[in-house]
Amino acid sequence: MSRSVARRVGLSVLATSLLVPPAAAETTGLTVGAGRPAGVYHPVTEIVAGLLTDGVEGLDIGIVSTGGSMENLSRVAVGDLSMGIARSDVLNDALLGFGAFEGVEPMSDLRLLFALYAEPLVIIARADAGIASLDDLAGKTVNIGPAGSASRTVLEQVLEAWEPAGEGLGAVEELPVEEQVGALCDGRVDAIAFISATPTATVAEALKACETVLVPIEGAPFTQILETQPHFVATTIPAGIYEGQAQDVQTLGPVAAVVVGADMADDLAYRLTRALFERLDELDRLLPVVPGIGAEARTGGGLGAPLHPGAIRYYREADLLADDPGDAPAED
Repeated sequence: MSRSVARRVGLSVLATSLLVPPAAAETTGLTVGAGRPAGVYHPVTEIVAGLLTDGVEGLDIGIVSTGGSMENLSRVAVGDLSMGIARSDVLNDALLGFGAFEGVEPMSDLRLLFALYAEPLVIIARADAGIASLDDLAGKTVNIGPAGSASRTVLEQVLEAWEPAGEGLGAVEELPVEEQVGALCDGRVDAIAFISATPTATVAEALKACETVLVPIEGAPFTQILETQPHFVATTIPAGIYEGQAQDVQTLGPVAAVVVGADMADDLAYRLTRALFERLDELDRLLPVVPGIGAEARTGGGLGAPLHPGAIRYYREADLLADDPGDAPAED
């Protein structure tokens, strides 16, 4: 071939290559269970999905409205959802076939990716009831909530780990959330207990409706409960969050966590985890609730549930995983 022909061929190939658009980046599509649109989980999921898509090239996340933790875990377990947000105590029950999952095959392929924020147990007592600690609930009338409610489930786990003053509660009521503040203020109950992210309207209402106090969980009960219920974390309701609340209130409870299946690719789980942790400041700024936990607690390494290997890889690189994450929850 002559030089002139070769030159023309080369230029033709170059021109053709310039006309061909570059290959599009590969898209990874995921679905995430977000809870009910009117609840806290839904806007939180939208925030998390936005941060993850910002941090992982080619990621597309579809947000699915669901009934909450139980549905999310059940659908992730069968591959109907890629991810789901769920309370850590509900995750523990799903892994072991306990509680609401009793009689169901344990969902042993669920894996924790990261925790987002605390959902503390909040105990509010009437100021004249003489209740300043968990032990002071002994012999008192307490609203524990309806059977099967999140608040009752968590309170029962707390009382299983620590019986107030070795005596237990006095009378109990099973009033729904909308009736408990009225019952507290008119003397039908001495204290109410429920779980919720911070802040919440129910606490604000109770602190304004009559003379009430937030009851801390601290000392020996605090230590014992955390040792026997690893799916709970220590957290604090910061002073000033509620009108008239002058001091921090120490408490504990589950966390809202993001859960995936064991079959998620390790590299994808790694990239998702890294994307979120590189944006924790932004997450905390955008969350509609107080996080209540720091970076180390957000790894979920102490919650007793198995972490995804991809998440473990990131946590070890970032020197965030203080303990061996284990591979199974403890049977309480």
